[in-house]
Amino acid sequence: MLRYSDEFNKIETLFSGFIDTKKIDESKLQYLDSIIKRSNTDQLHILNNAYLSLDEQTTIFGALRNISQTTLLMKERLISASKIGENPTTAEIAFDLIPFIQNVSIYIDDFFDNKEIYNLEKLEMFSRNLYKKAKKLGFSKDISSQIQEEGLSEPQISGFIEKFSENVINELELGEEIGTENESIN
Repeated sequence: MLRYSDEFNKIETLFSGFIDTKKIDESKLQYLDSIIKRSNTDQLHILNNAYLSLDEQTTIFGALRNISQTTLLMKERLISASKIGENPTTAEIAFDLIPFIQNVSIYIDDFFDNKEIYNLEKLEMFSRNLYKKAKKLGFSKDISSQIQEEGLSEPQISGFIEKFSENVINELELGEEIGTENESIN
């Protein structure tokens, strides 16, 4: 399986071809499906990873979610552009977004290669930059639209937030207990 950064290098070449020919070949957009599917699967993998801290889980999950959502909307917009002959404008805009995705991809690849994040703060920053740029260019949906599409109800969201809060409290209490144990050993 290719690394995310390698996948997006191929997509960059694909989009460059669309721009050069001034034509979006819809059949080649199926290539994006594997990245969308993989990033969705990886999101679940992260959520089920017990050895990651909550901070690591939320940051990596958010980065993968941004990759997934951005790639999905890229595909949708490129298909629409192809149908109405809006070439290569949409391809150029999508092409401009690739470096933002690649910045995130490098850290995601590092995590899957080494099972750790080299710099969580940078991943978070690059992920936020990707989300902002994608939103500005029309390749990202707002949070309420995403929640609505997922079919989540208010009680489900409230339950998730409550459970998440409990996990944070438990993690903080565990950290305090470990600190106390270490202090008594010395």
